[in-house]
Amino acid sequence: MNFDDDLAECFKNMFVETAKIQIKGYFTTSKNNRGIVVNNFQYYFKTESKNGDKRWVCNKTNCNASITTSPNDEIVKINGKFIIYAEPVESSHKHMSYDESEIRKLLVFENLKTKATNETGSVLKMFEDESASFVIQGLIVE
Repeated sequence: MNFDDDLAECFKNMFVETAKIQIKGYFTTSKNNRGIVVNNFQYYFKTESKNGDKRWVCNKTNCNASITTSPNDEIVKINGKFIIYAEPVESSHKHMSYDESEIRKLLVFENLKTKATNETGSVLKMFEDESASFVIQGLIVE
């Protein structure tokens, strides 16, 4: 292998690992802080740097996992290391991820809160519409 082959392999690995990281959505915590869901782990907003990068920390008390997002909401770091050098999101936590159904509930209720705040009309109707959209997508809320 030469330098170009090594570089190509490095970029290939970077894109494979990046594809495994998925921002599922945003939410508001019980303390009215911003939150983000990544690979079924919940993080809350901690700080923003001068360049606009945002640091998010795991919502579990005894877990030190963190991620950093760029101003255009791309994950650039895991536990302070750039993605190409970082361990997978899952191995940086001291606990299991949330169940898929818990994450769906969280995001459905967040969407409902937003609609109820920004729209007029029946909250029951909004809930029915939101539930129907998730049933149609195969994401049934239990």
